[in-house]
Amino acid sequence: MIPRFGAVQISANLHNVLSAIAEVRVVEAESVAMEYGADSLFQHRTPMVRVDGVFAQLPVLGLEANTKYFMRARARSPGGQYNISTTQSFTTSPLPNDFTPFSVLTNKLPANGLVMLSFIASGVSAKSYAQVITNDGRVAWYREFFQPLVDFQKQPNGYYTAYTSLDASSARFFEFDQTGHIIREFAVSGGRATGPHELRLFDDRLLPVRGRVPHAGSHFTGRPVECFRARPCDRISS
Repeated sequence: MIPRFGAVQISANLHNVLSAIAEVRVVEAESVAMEYGADSLFQHRTPMVRVDGVFAQLPVLGLEANTKYFMRARARSPGGQYNISTTQSFTTSPLPNDFTPFSVLTNKLPANGLVMLSFIASGVSAKSYAQVITNDGRVAWYREFFQPLVDFQKQPNGYYTAYTSLDASSARFFEFDQTGHIIREFAVSGGRATGPHELRLFDDRLLPVRGRVPHAGSHFTGRPVECFRARPCDRISS
């Protein structure tokens, strides 16, 4: 059977203008990906995610700010047949204008890759950003927070963590995915303050490094929230 599409909705990611969220309804499909580009050649493709019943939600990452894109869904049936949805356009917004200014100095030719960084805000506004930048200083990804942020890391389980607060509550560790969606919070119990260094998350356990957190006689408590639906699977071939 050939996959048949229902609604395909593409919306802005509230945490990051350099990405979008695609919601796809499709029947007779096992998995789906998004194809996209700044023209109708569709030079880029997301990893495929599994269809949950007739629905899949997946992020489209690595977009440029203030740019018009053309996007379409590509679905695969359990028998290996493909179908493509109609093309839609989506325009990203400009980057926030309150990023902390910085410069990147390189020595000879740096290795290819990305750099994770965060700045501790000063002054009246305490807004902070977790950022991923390229070697030439271009912002490739970010997530806004409204309190000072430290210890921004990518964890062994593939998610990210940072020590901050979303409101006026005490600071703690937040775990979030590539869309900036917060998955869990980690804080020390027993009325003690959670220290800012440093956390490692694994599939079956969490490990505070060097004994700085939790303090003696305390233990971590994790508060799960609704997770992002997308489950990665094998990339599709052309």
